Parts: sequence; structure tokens; C-alpha cells
Amino acid sequence: MDIRLWAIVALMLAGYPATPAVPVYDVEATLRRQTQELLDAITNGKPDVWDRYLDSAASYTTEDGTIRSKREMVGDIRPLPKTISGDIRIIEFRAADFAERREAWDLVWAKAK
Repeated sequence: MDIRLWAIVALMLAGYPATPAVPVYDVEATLRRQTQELLDAITNGKPDVWDRYLDSAASYTTEDGTIRSKREMVGDIRPLPKTISGDIRIIEFRAADFAERREAWDLVWAKAK
């Protein structure tokens, strides 16, 4: 093959990245936003937010030791009574990478009026 042809091919390939461009994605900011959405959904009584973010296999244990399913948990979400108002806000948020998953911890602040 002619050296000029190799030079042309090399110049053409130089314009293409070796791997496709990966969009910049701020996982920590996304987790913080989603966590705040979940907290807001508790006080506003919007179960659809929990239904969207919570894994279908999720379960949780209540304070009395009862194990509840996602469906039961989401079904219990109701707006605060009209005599109570307030919100739950994240005041400190941390996220850390562990192998192929990311974990988040948050410190929340609840204020009722």
C-alpha cells in the first residue's frame, strides 16, 4: 500500500475517538435530587415517586418488626393532614462508589408547623 494512502487513513482515523463519547453524568447530584424527591413525596403524599424509584423487589421492616412489600409501602403514602404542614430537607448528603454500585447517605431535617 502506498505511504500516502496510509497517511490519509491515519488522518481520517485521528478525527474519530477510540470509544464513543460518554455524556458527563453527575451521579451524586442525581442521587441527591432523587432522594429529595422521595422526601417531598412523603409530605405531599405522592406515591408515584416512590413507585418510580423503588425497586419492585424492595421490602422494608417497620419499627414493630413487620416486613412490608413495596406495594404495601407505596400504598401507605398519603398527604399530611391539613392540620399539619412542613417539609423534610436534606441538610448533608454523601455518596461513595463501591465497585459497581454507588451508595448514598443523607442527614435529613424535618420541620413540622
